[in-house]
Amino acid sequence: MYKKVLVLAVLTALVATVPHYQSKLFVTPKYVHLRLNPGCTTAVDVTVYNGYSRNVTISPTVIGERWITVSPRNITLRPGQMGKLRISVSVPENASAGMYRFRIRLTLRNFVLITLQVYRGICTVYPKYVYRKARADDTIVVNVTVRNGAKRPIVLNPVVLYPEYCSQYVMPIRPVKVVYPKIVQPNESANVSLIIRTPNRSCELSGILYLGINDSNVPFDSQLVRINVRVVKTSVRYVRSFEIENASVLVIKIEPLGGVGRPVVEIYSPSGRVDVSPIVKLDAYVHVRNGRCVSRDVLTYEYVIENPENGVWRISVTGCPQFKLSVITLPKRAYLALI
Repeated sequence: MYKKVLVLAVLTALVATVPHYQSKLFVTPKYVHLRLNPGCTTAVDVTVYNGYSRNVTISPTVIGERWITVSPRNITLRPGQMGKLRISVSVPENASAGMYRFRIRLTLRNFVLITLQVYRGICTVYPKYVYRKARADDTIVVNVTVRNGAKRPIVLNPVVLYPEYCSQYVMPIRPVKVVYPKIVQPNESANVSLIIRTPNRSCELSGILYLGINDSNVPFDSQLVRINVRVVKTSVRYVRSFEIENASVLVIKIEPLGGVGRPVVEIYSPSGRVDVSPIVKLDAYVHVRNGRCVSRDVLTYEYVIENPENGVWRISVTGCPQFKLSVITLPKRAYLALI
């Protein structure tokens, strides 16, 4: 009896010391939902970031119907490198209506899950919801695709409806121009394009696009497209000066906040501008909020300069409305210990 208890205790200790597997290959998005008519084709871009300290080769494999192709077929990512995969979905003309599920295996433990709803209707509108991020004082184009599945042409007469609630932060969308074809022939697709000029301040633009299709068989709700545009005013050029004396390594870290903008960084030593490429890092942070575990991905641009020149340095940052900036000087031995 004593030996059995001892063996059980040893096995329990060994299991407790085995670390749980945590993939450092970050895939966005992991879940995709599509709604298409037979004969329609669409594409989705998937971003993959290699958080390992070694090269990772990705060979996508589709599990399910042969309606999906992925390009490129093979991609090798270096440590800290980010790559893109394009997933193309083509629904055959003779496809039956219903829900289809696909899995795209990237590695042994990384998948992209796709849910496809094949819809045989008179008219298909996609996307039904549009959410965009845009810079202030800029021009953007929002496209909505209309596919005519009827046996006769349909006539479009789109109108932008304003939301019921508006304030100084939520403003109605007033497009500069709406470009659309008057008639869509049977079994053809057409785009309705809204050209929108964003205001010169941070706010949110909200509106509903009503397509105005002259067919009583097309329900009113199916002709509505809800549009939200988050407008962020880019900050002015940020300049910071600092002095270096007898440092072996200079590390400059920039973390964009809010998910808008990519920092444009210029670094100047006492002798002039320094050309250095950033190391892009994507880390996942988990914290507890109201008793629940909340995770978020943090993107950081890290600039490393060895044997920096003594004197006053200057850094300039533009293109990012909000960010965190850290300037660290370390002995080379201490920096190598942090990698």
